[in-house]
Amino acid sequence: MEKAMTPQQWAHVLAWCAGLGYAVLLAWASAWLGMRDAVYRLHSRWFRLDRATYEALMFVMIGLFKLALMMLFLLPLIALYATGLARGSP
Repeated sequence: MEKAMTPQQWAHVLAWCAGLGYAVLLAWASAWLGMRDAVYRLHSRWFRLDRATYEALMFVMIGLFKLALMMLFLLPLIALYATGLARGSP
């Protein structure tokens, strides 16, 4: 029979997930900001979007990804530390 994960293990996993997610977010935002024209040309081969729509979509997708990272990984991690469960106290 498998053992359930402890709150300390959950905190460790959530911290790694948040860190990796924010690394992806940073790379995505940096690529978009640094190579806007090249990325737009690449995507305009596949989809018919004008520049303003493309910029708005990228902005919204980056924002939604950041919100998802906060809701799925960062807030549960903060809750574990705030309740003391991540440190091992009851």
